[in-house]
Amino acid sequence: MINEDGYLKLTDFGISKKIEVNEITNSFCGTPEYISPEMLAEKGHSFPVDWWTLGILTYEMVIGFPPFYVENDSPTHKEMYKMIENNDVDFIAAQYHRDPIKLSPECKDFIKKLLNKD
Repeated sequence: MINEDGYLKLTDFGISKKIEVNEITNSFCGTPEYISPEMLAEKGHSFPVDWWTLGILTYEMVIGFPPFYVENDSPTHKEMYKMIENNDVDFIAAQYHRDPIKLSPECKDFIKKLLNKD
């Protein structure tokens, strides 16, 4: 949302959780296309899942859909989850738009660093 002064405001913290700096949580929740590899591994996760989400969001805002999107995937999202766990982000899809999208090297670098699985 944008307030009357033009500043962005975050909303909808319905599934948020407050954790301490070194704390790990085991919640499995969120939008399937935005689930991080750590969450899929079910070994516990922390703040880096938020950086992952920012990477997915940035990619989707620039390209038009999430990087690991699978059209007509099963209700369990198995194929997409395998891609999240195993595939690196690529920008090939940007070339196949009606109007090919040209991403700057800085934009690609920003997204790749946010979607680093390590």
